[in-house]
Amino acid sequence: MDDSKKNNNVTTYMLCILLLGITPILILFFCYLKKPDAYFFHTISIYTDFLPEITSSKNIIISKIISLYIKTAPFIAFISFLKIYKNISIRKDNSTIKLLANLILYIFFYIITIYLFLFCNHELTTSGKLLRVMSQNDYFLLFFFISLYSSIYILSFMLLWFLVGSYKLIKERI
Repeated sequence: MDDSKKNNNVTTYMLCILLLGITPILILFFCYLKKPDAYFFHTISIYTDFLPEITSSKNIIISKIISLYIKTAPFIAFISFLKIYKNISIRKDNSTIKLLANLILYIFFYIITIYLFLFCNHELTTSGKLLRVMSQNDYFLLFFFISLYSSIYILSFMLLWFLVGSYKLIKERI
């Protein structure tokens, strides 16, 4: 199988796992809409209060719980990557120096992004204009959290792809 077909299969697999990963967010959200005062939600919120989170003061409980679930995105990406890493490849037309420079820049970008979204507290109602708008409505908040989960998952999967692909390419060139 040529590289483009392998990469298309990897991408399809990655997106299928992403859809499976988004499903619990939807389930939590719609369960919360059905019964917002459920003991389950308040218990999780209390026991995870010490963790950094992205919250909306308009809807504190569900934003805390979904924010907690978003922290699983890198782990889901890692576990799903383990199943398919043998099939990945990256373009071979770049020099080794350019490849390593791009990899280092991507790692730097990834670390900053993950730190800001997973290890820092954020209140959406006091953030920028777009985030304030997202925090005003339950469905906008759901869209924000699904987008955030998807972004973190894809960034994590791509980091692993670049790391393993770069390793394979450098090993092949040596």
